[in-house]
Amino acid sequence: MREPNHITLEVTNRCHLECSHCYLETNRGLDELSVAEIETNLLPHLREYDIESFVITGGEALLRPDTDEICEIVSRHVDELRLLTSLSTPEAASRVNDLPIDALSVSVDGPRQTHDAIRGNGTFDRVLENLRRIDRTCLNELYLNCVVSSYNEDRFSDLLEVVEPFADKVGFQLQTWGRPSDVARSAERLGCDEGVMMLPVLPEHPANTAAVNEGLRDVRERAEQSPATVQVFPPGASESTVDEWFDGGERDHRRGCEAIYRRPLIGPEGDVYPCPFVRQPMGNVRDDRLTDIWTGREMSQFREQLSKEGLLPVCNRCACSS
Repeated sequence: MREPNHITLEVTNRCHLECSHCYLETNRGLDELSVAEIETNLLPHLREYDIESFVITGGEALLRPDTDEICEIVSRHVDELRLLTSLSTPEAASRVNDLPIDALSVSVDGPRQTHDAIRGNGTFDRVLENLRRIDRTCLNELYLNCVVSSYNEDRFSDLLEVVEPFADKVGFQLQTWGRPSDVARSAERLGCDEGVMMLPVLPEHPANTAAVNEGLRDVRERAEQSPATVQVFPPGASESTVDEWFDGGERDHRRGCEAIYRRPLIGPEGDVYPCPFVRQPMGNVRDDRLTDIWTGREMSQFREQLSKEGLLPVCNRCACSS
């Protein structure tokens, strides 16, 4: 079996934003893994794998007061430690500059008016100010990610113009989403509640494909002169890909999924999930070793089912399987 090479740890469910496209149910008062539990129950087992990247995220990871301690202990065990953040708390830059991280990923969803409409008034200016204060000499990579959706479908080039001086890479990722029928059929196949499918459930035609394609064309043209590397996800996404992605119809161009073999997701309370969008616990690091969970019966049966029957309907519009 292919071994995991990329681990994501959600250190908190807390978040100060209410982003329009977010799929997480935040601020639920969870019993988060303590620093001691992370150090004792999770980190000793990382040496069993060749971990290329370890991602710390939330919620908003910077809302947790001891995120610096978590980063410190994790950094001793991995080659690359990445923090994923909105960078929109007032002192975010100061905290980030003190963290022993190798890479920083920041969510930015449009120029000021668009970003604020999605994430809240004043957030864009806070992000920009924090980006100005980040000490990039301490980072191997500063990555800015924009989720491509109906909320920002005509503002991609405007965004790139504003943020490219602050980034090594800027990514435009087609929004992962599902139709109600996709969620229902996926839950039926897994024999679970529909609430396990943690992704935006949208009506048909959730974005204007002509506007998205025009915006991505502009971005690709600007990328030729941009100081930042510009990427679109899924890789190689063509105009026909965008049309199929957002048109609300059946889409069956899935090539397989690396996440269920290579990318464990560990939730704030220690539950281990096969992917960010299918929140069916395979075990908990408070009870068992990550190695035993990832190679255990529950996870093996999950992979076997998807191997025999094909990926789930909710996988149709996910960059991991496209």
